[in-house]
Amino acid sequence: MTTVADFSFVTTVYNGVPYLPRYIAHLGKIAADSGAEIVLVDDGSSDGSVELVRQANHPAIKLVALERSGRSAALNAGLRAASRPLVAIIDVDDVVLPQRLMKLTALVNSFPDFKLFATGGVVVPEDDLKETEDYARFIPSDGGIDDIRIFDKSDIFNKNFLIHSAVAYFREDLLRRGGYDSTLKSCVDLAAYFELLGQGNGAYDPAPTVLFSYNKKSFYRTRSRSAYRQDLFEVLKRYGARFDIRAKDKLIGYLRAFKYTTL
Repeated sequence: MTTVADFSFVTTVYNGVPYLPRYIAHLGKIAADSGAEIVLVDDGSSDGSVELVRQANHPAIKLVALERSGRSAALNAGLRAASRPLVAIIDVDDVVLPQRLMKLTALVNSFPDFKLFATGGVVVPEDDLKETEDYARFIPSDGGIDDIRIFDKSDIFNKNFLIHSAVAYFREDLLRRGGYDSTLKSCVDLAAYFELLGQGNGAYDPAPTVLFSYNKKSFYRTRSRSAYRQDLFEVLKRYGARFDIRAKDKLIGYLRAFKYTTL
């Protein structure tokens, strides 16, 4: 039987000083209360992120400091450093709500043979998150929908409705497939989903358990549209050839990708 203590939160950070105090205080409390672990991988920050984490000296945080290696390499370092069987991804600027681990634990116990577990979330402007610690006010009054959705690789090919900061999986399931793909500059999350769903189904609880920080000015700033398009079509081509994707989902997936990357 899976418990909330069976999770390692894995976060990669590059120059995260503006977000780390909130991350350490908030997620650190959730980890301390639940018995979960936090693995924070610094990807060669130059702004004092490593020193800040070391000074905080939080007992639930395991710090891995790397030279600049890239997103995939940092994520893989986090997977290797994690000591718990399940990994829950969270970006340093996003906010985990206390119910996330309980929702994920319920999914795992309901579908123990599944390979990918996810919850919903709410997109919140970054400035709004900075102004309050009353995170519950961003959640819809009805608490979100509670219907569990079962999905497979064809569903994700049709439309990737998952947010990386809201997914979880068994650590060894991704490591045995090579971890995150370091040949990709973007879409590493989508490729990982296909590797996991190639081994079994996924379960999605749309109830919001993460607040996704959104900064309109910086969105897409770190990746060019042409490079993203190249990686997206490479991932779709690769897994469309490897897996038996339903024809309708394959067509819709390619059409969505073409429309999205040419807007």
